[in-house]
Amino acid sequence: MLGLSGTPTGGTPFALYYMLRALHCCPWDWFGFLRRYHGAKGVHGGYEFERDALGNYKVDPRVTGELAHVMRRVLRVDVASELPPKIITYREIPHRRDTKKALTELDALMAPYYETDELPGLTQFAHVDRLMANERIPHIPDAQKEHEGRGEIGLIFSAHTEPLLAAGQRAGWGVIYGATPLAKRDKLIADFEGGRLQGLAINVKTAATALNLPSADYEIFVDSTWDPFEIEQAEDRANRLSRTKGPIHIEHWVSSHAVCRHRRKVLDRKRKLGADTLGE
Repeated sequence: MLGLSGTPTGGTPFALYYMLRALHCCPWDWFGFLRRYHGAKGVHGGYEFERDALGNYKVDPRVTGELAHVMRRVLRVDVASELPPKIITYREIPHRRDTKKALTELDALMAPYYETDELPGLTQFAHVDRLMANERIPHIPDAQKEHEGRGEIGLIFSAHTEPLLAAGQRAGWGVIYGATPLAKRDKLIADFEGGRLQGLAINVKTAATALNLPSADYEIFVDSTWDPFEIEQAEDRANRLSRTKGPIHIEHWVSSHAVCRHRRKVLDRKRKLGADTLGE
């Protein structure tokens, strides 16, 4: 199904290449693949692929036509009328003192970028992201309790492990992230869809592909990744054609700080540009 739908696991050039090779339908040999995806040997070994200013992989224009011979491409617009709507809301979470301090330090570096559609390459973002994810952990039990009081089952997403493990401590909840064995993941999904779990806490990247959870009543994103397409894919884990519950309610926990607002603006623009490019 991954090959038929054109959804390569992981979203990287290597993931696409090896998937097509495994299906015996790859339209390129090794060197043809590297040329079309602008791949070259890295300074420290392995291969690296060129990216544009927004972080997207650079791809030879011929690729779309070549893939069309071996993959059936289905766009969201093709099935949009059949999908239930997504109701998305945003909840501002207050900051702790240490997070405020880190954001203030970033603010001074980010100020020149606020009037642009660019982001500086700041490694400090990773530190701030973890601080924000961890300071939101105390809000998770209340959210779980509130939804369970209404008889709802749901999904909690995070790019960090700590919020996932905290959510998974609640009775009736499971956790799926990179270290989860495939057999255990499959059992958790079956238990959730079978009504034997109150919810699942899932890593955003893990949720980007191959998880179908249409029984969820709601989704909560404690934090996000730098890739807006990963977030969109994670949102769609419950928004499937097989869904019978109607609209899925999605809540993103956000910060109102200028640094975070600017990053959301840039990532939203990246998402829109990608959708326009793909014709969605």
